[in-house]
Amino acid sequence: MFEDNLSYGEACKKLAKLYHVQYQGTKHTAKPTFKKRPLKAKEKEGEYYFKYKKKISDSALKIIGPLMTNEVAERFNLKSVEYFAYVKKEEVVETYATDDYPIFVFDFGDWQKIYQPKSADKSYRFRYAGGRPENFLFGLSDAKAGHTSLLNEEAKKDIDDTTRKSNIKLDQVVLCSGERDALNMASFGYYVVWKNSETAILTKQQYKTLKGLTEDLCNLPDIDFTGVKQAVNLGLQYLDIKTIWLPQYLLKSRDWRGNPKKDFKDFIDLKFNSERPGSFKTILKKLVENALPMKFWDEVPKYDAKGNYKGTEYSYNIVHGEHFLKHQGFYRLETPNEKDEYRYIHIDGNVVKKVTPNKIQYYVNSFLEDRQMNIPLRNMVKKTPYLNESYLSKLPYMDIDFVDCDRNTQYWFFTKYVAEITADTVKIHKKGTIDKMVWEEKVIDFPKELSQRKFEEAFNSPQFKIELDKGEEGDNHDIQILKKDSKFLNYLINVSRIHWRKDLEDSFKGKNPELEKDYFKKHQFDISAPNLNEDEIHEQKLHLINKIFTLGYMLHKYKDKSRAWLALGIDNKLSDIGESHGGSGKTFMYESVNQIMLNSFTIPGRKKEVVESEFIYGGVTKDTDNIFIDDVLPGYDYGRIYTDVSGPMRVNNKGVNAFTLTFPESPKMSATSNFTPRDYNHPSTKRRLVLTVHSDYYHLKKNNEYKQTRTIAHDFGGMQMFIDFTEQDYMDFYAFMAQCVSFFLSTNRKIDPPMNNVMKRNSMAIMGDLFREWAEVYFSPENGLLDAVISRNIAYVAYKDHGGKKGPKSFRDSVEAFCEFKEYIFDPIEEHIPRSSDGRIIKKIDGKTHECFYIKTRLEPINPKDFEEPNHPDYEGDTPY
Repeated sequence: MFEDNLSYGEACKKLAKLYHVQYQGTKHTAKPTFKKRPLKAKEKEGEYYFKYKKKISDSALKIIGPLMTNEVAERFNLKSVEYFAYVKKEEVVETYATDDYPIFVFDFGDWQKIYQPKSADKSYRFRYAGGRPENFLFGLSDAKAGHTSLLNEEAKKDIDDTTRKSNIKLDQVVLCSGERDALNMASFGYYVVWKNSETAILTKQQYKTLKGLTEDLCNLPDIDFTGVKQAVNLGLQYLDIKTIWLPQYLLKSRDWRGNPKKDFKDFIDLKFNSERPGSFKTILKKLVENALPMKFWDEVPKYDAKGNYKGTEYSYNIVHGEHFLKHQGFYRLETPNEKDEYRYIHIDGNVVKKVTPNKIQYYVNSFLEDRQMNIPLRNMVKKTPYLNESYLSKLPYMDIDFVDCDRNTQYWFFTKYVAEITADTVKIHKKGTIDKMVWEEKVIDFPKELSQRKFEEAFNSPQFKIELDKGEEGDNHDIQILKKDSKFLNYLINVSRIHWRKDLEDSFKGKNPELEKDYFKKHQFDISAPNLNEDEIHEQKLHLINKIFTLGYMLHKYKDKSRAWLALGIDNKLSDIGESHGGSGKTFMYESVNQIMLNSFTIPGRKKEVVESEFIYGGVTKDTDNIFIDDVLPGYDYGRIYTDVSGPMRVNNKGVNAFTLTFPESPKMSATSNFTPRDYNHPSTKRRLVLTVHSDYYHLKKNNEYKQTRTIAHDFGGMQMFIDFTEQDYMDFYAFMAQCVSFFLSTNRKIDPPMNNVMKRNSMAIMGDLFREWAEVYFSPENGLLDAVISRNIAYVAYKDHGGKKGPKSFRDSVEAFCEFKEYIFDPIEEHIPRSSDGRIIKKIDGKTHECFYIKTRLEPINPKDFEEPNHPDYEGDTPY
């Protein structure tokens, strides 16, 4: 502000322009100005013209770096332009620099590289004029000039000429990642070179040339994921190159774009103080001095007493060796919840493997053998004690973030690719190109032969299209099946065909069996088959949409407090309590996620001693992807696990200290059962569950209930899902499941299944078999107690005489459940029904006052004559509910 003689407001505006941020509601962006003019004679399309300034202004130099000068710029042919002109077909466009938007040019005579550091669009930051030399190394001529100058200085001294020429070299030459870092490094007194693009390679000839100029050829990379990977690859290509590693804490700071800081200029911005420039120079000097090569041994030439060369002596360099192992991915990982304090790991791209000290030793020896290194060196390494466990136990710890999801994204790891799934799309990344980590055992072993193009096409070819009801509470959803030959989707369609029997069997009674066979063949996987009416088709579609939603929920591992549910699969078929109908295929759906979430934990739901044990989660870790309770018995108290679904999870292992997984760390939970939770009607239970309801399309033939046995394999020519899948079948499956995740991420609503039979099953669970058998007779039309006043006490005594064990409160709840099951109205609210002050129905029967209830089955209003208001109520002996 004071340097530029600006007011506070003017200074804020200038900084807003400089860093492309908002000030007082306006985003100030530094931009060039443009002019257009007609072509002049001899100007040809594609040519560039430059008008240079005499020197670079101080403000423009500061954009490059705090110590940048015109003298440094001249060493690298860097100039500042007033404007540059580009000749188009019918006009010339002139781009003018401004005070806020300088334009630089590296001018090498017959070609130029235009550098616009303040361009908001990276694609316009660099531009070449007059061609782009292949593998050009910027700064090489300056380093050569520096070396020549050093030789000339030493030539003035009295030194043997041969020794002088071979031993006198520059202290360092630093290979930088780009123009800005290189110019800043040069401004601090170092010789620098840089390649003409991120993808350009350092050729063997360039390396040889640079090693002739300096003993210490150093590389100063960016420290983001890509920069580190490229630096390690370069270090392995040329083992003598030393890498200058910027401090890791740099990544914790953010630049003006909000991205983690990663390069040398970012480091200057963070640490340089113009009042104490020497302090930063000291820090930089230490970084350069501590640069490390990938070469993990030292070489010392041996001579005899007469000075004759007798070979090379090798010794293992412990610090260099640790540096090599670290950047080959070998670390220790703390394991606080296990018996051992740590384990050895190897990071390969995105994949983390568990290794032993022996495997680390084998890796190092194989590295030398594969490179055909000489036998004396390999002997030294095989014999060194510094690769024994006592020294390997000093390898650095690595704190690895294995989180593979966030609120809007889920990552899946395949052998060659990583799938990034969002609500809108599935992006495919090559292995090792994104900063996400996974355990080796969680990598999906797919594909084997499928090309990357087909892999990407499959993930971006939708198999279904869902349109949700625009109303918040509406369920007028619809689904269109786009891919007809996706086996898993077809299976899911059939377990959603609640009305399959009407569609495939009842519609053909008394007709030619061949018509039934032909229809089945044509509509074998049809969610909207023509034999069903609109309501039935709609109900089946809702069941399918609900299953797609639930699969997406389970496969999106991110935990959201507002969407924390136990996914529970139950049968649609109504059966007596305790009677199980297996073979419906619901467990297969819930286990299918294990093809993707490879570290799932299964609990046998039929083993009461397990599901009610304090060690129920023994073996679960923060790496567990999913907990599945298979085939839960009737009467199970789901309240035991609801807190684990919606809160932290206590894991108690036998023989090991218990520990707690936080809510975000703990896995999602799912279960299957032939029985609806007894308390399903309770709002807190509904809030904690997302149900899927499965048809009995797949079934076992028993007691002549079905015409045949039908399994999943029957629908697919005897093929067993997954076991007999082709690579294309697997591709269809993974692509379908990814679309399920995308669908789940695309909506904030919870999609439940149609609840008709679910509610009936819940009513059956409340009643129990004994009560239901009694009620079907006692409240039958023949007994005359429907649409009539019924004494609660007389009915209760009749139930007890039948052997009933329920108490008065449970008896009333069961009567209400019976009414819900039969779709009757229990105690309807009508003006003709006399009630006491506390709402009970009261009637005098045989001279005594009784509390009563009324079960209405007709649509007509209740007849007032059914009631008789008592003159003197007598409640003696009448226990209220």
